[in-house]
Amino acid sequence: MSFSEIACQDRAIRSLFQAFASHKTAHTYIFSGPEGVGKFKTASQWARLLLCPEPVTSQSDNIGLAYESCGTCHSCRLWDGDTHPDFFHVHKELRQFTADGKGKAAPVDMPVDVIREFLIAKVGTRPTVSNYKVFVVSEAQKLNTASQNALLKVLEEPPVYCCIILLCTRLEKLLPTTKSRAQIIRFGPVNEEYIVEHLRDFGWDEGKSLYFARLSQGSLGLAVEWARLEETGADFYGIQSEIVEQLAD
Repeated sequence: MSFSEIACQDRAIRSLFQAFASHKTAHTYIFSGPEGVGKFKTASQWARLLLCPEPVTSQSDNIGLAYESCGTCHSCRLWDGDTHPDFFHVHKELRQFTADGKGKAAPVDMPVDVIREFLIAKVGTRPTVSNYKVFVVSEAQKLNTASQNALLKVLEEPPVYCCIILLCTRLEKLLPTTKSRAQIIRFGPVNEEYIVEHLRDFGWDEGKSLYFARLSQGSLGLAVEWARLEETGADFYGIQSEIVEQLAD
């Protein structure tokens, strides 16, 4: 995976590269946009780049000067093995691993215990391998008031080696105090033509690919998820076609 494989988010990626080039990366980012448009992929590649001590540069037609992790250093090898000690993916399903959450199902909101134990408690120690520690928080729109308030001190006075990325589909759900302490990077929908071309890889014809591309409303992730369900025999497209024929009669 590389930044070049992330579709239709050139503006967001260009903004990150400009900050990286000028050594002005933010300590907290909010990646805001619809579900399934590449926010987590971008956050992962950004984390990999920050953790890499020997990034490489190239020239991109769409972005200009581009950066990638080298792919060969110790940090990159740890990343590729999903064992990097300075990267943390924080999500509400971690509740079962908190001190008081053993055996409990993940709640609707992000529990404050998850934020305290898997982010706040880990921020204070210096990185093990890299110059950064990177925390990616999925479904940040589900951070409740207690969770966001618990985060405030870290967001106000983050260690110099810390980068926190909040992935958010509904920016209005975040408190003004949270948003004011972060740089907001906006992600837009993926082009319909790109989604159609991607769905053609499933062996679909133009009509079926276009149907699911439009149904996804610019979410490549949703389109692919539905495509995989179709592969298992869900046949959403067949049912839709039958309904259209019945209405035509």
